[in-house]
Amino acid sequence: MRRRLFALAVFVLVGCASEQAAPAPDGVTASNGGATGATGATGSPVGSLCDNSYYPAVDGASWSYRIDASAGPSSRYTDTVTEVADDGFVVTTRFPGLKTQARWSCGEQGLVSLAYGGGPSVSLTTLGAESSFESKDVAGVTIPASLAPGDTWRQTFLIHGEAFLSEDVTALTDGTVKIAFEALGIDEVTVPAGTFPALQVSLRVRLDLTIDMGDGAAPFRTTVTGSSWFAEGIGMVKASSEGDLAGTTTTSETVLTGVRGGVGATSVGSSRR
Repeated sequence: MRRRLFALAVFVLVGCASEQAAPAPDGVTASNGGATGATGATGSPVGSLCDNSYYPAVDGASWSYRIDASAGPSSRYTDTVTEVADDGFVVTTRFPGLKTQARWSCGEQGLVSLAYGGGPSVSLTTLGAESSFESKDVAGVTIPASLAPGDTWRQTFLIHGEAFLSEDVTALTDGTVKIAFEALGIDEVTVPAGTFPALQVSLRVRLDLTIDMGDGAAPFRTTVTGSSWFAEGIGMVKASSEGDLAGTTTTSETVLTGVRGGVGATSVGSSRR
């Protein structure tokens, strides 16, 4: 039971399930489709609430990342933005053998991922399990409309779903994921894609779940801490995390390896794409 619980916990933390989006939070309007017309500085429609320098919503833009995690082998994934409108967009994430989509909405407060795992939460590893998680309710903001050192904000997800860990084991999961963010300061960050001045955002992810693998429901509570670094005009360039999962300390680091499709900013020093 303990080993299975650890495996599922890692999978839930990844947030890479085939997720269904929740309704937009109060004060944020969900996207109704693709965009047409002129675009602003970040590639979003002119005057769009999606125009955010730390997460450029450029139709067709993609970011490639590598994850090195202590809980499993290294992996790579790509995020691609599509269906950009003045009030939302879609991010498609592709791991080897796994594809997910998360709808984002844009409002006066900022950008909101409507599915857990669609934003700069903590990535640990992928286990290749087939699963389906639904974000039933979302509150708060993923990336505020403006960011400065010292800013704090929160986001909460109410999730429900199942993961097929093996032919004989299906785990039902219900509970809440609470994320507390704080913008710390500007660092010079070097990753395979280049060297960038980037804003460090610390995050604390609290999971309060009930997991049922067929032999009785069991509570699972844990906290994972980490940081993400965002470069203006680029987006997330690096993330790191550490957490205690069922008594095992797990760490990970995610780095940007390349950017395509109209996203870009001047890096510090030479690029190493």
